[in-house]
Amino acid sequence: VSDGYTWVGLSNREEYIFRGPLLNDKYDRYYRFGNGRPTYNTLDRIRDGLPWLWLGIPQPTTAPTISSAGGTGEVQTRFYVYTFVSAYGEEGPPSDPGTADGASDGAWQVDGMDTTVPDAGVRNIDRKRIYRTVSGFSETEFFFVAEIPLTDATYSDTDADDVVVR
Repeated sequence: VSDGYTWVGLSNREEYIFRGPLLNDKYDRYYRFGNGRPTYNTLDRIRDGLPWLWLGIPQPTTAPTISSAGGTGEVQTRFYVYTFVSAYGEEGPPSDPGTADGASDGAWQVDGMDTTVPDAGVRNIDRKRIYRTVSGFSETEFFFVAEIPLTDATYSDTDADDVVVR
């Protein structure tokens, strides 16, 4: 490893460790290949003797359940998805979408989101990001709504369309 002081033992001749390709990576990530599933670790974690993490972020297995209450605005259809995010800001693919109709100025409840990830012991996922559609666009586009802890299964979205689009 490039700090000149840390040595990492390899289990076979076909195993390789590469420094991450990002310049000025604040986590100083390293990637290991050739011994089964590709893994990664940070220099600090390597120094602390912590295990290597699986490369990649999984897709959530459950689509969110959406409901709307209150409001007097125009009735619209919204779609919501969410993603898993690692402690290093790496984001995975979105869940299948959940949808509902309701008043544009109502409270939209996003329920049923996964609160655990597959193989959690070899992943460093600690949060989720929620995205939704906004009416009035000619193409369907998802906009960022919120970032919440992995352990939260619900979120109440009360932001107006113009706040989400900004």
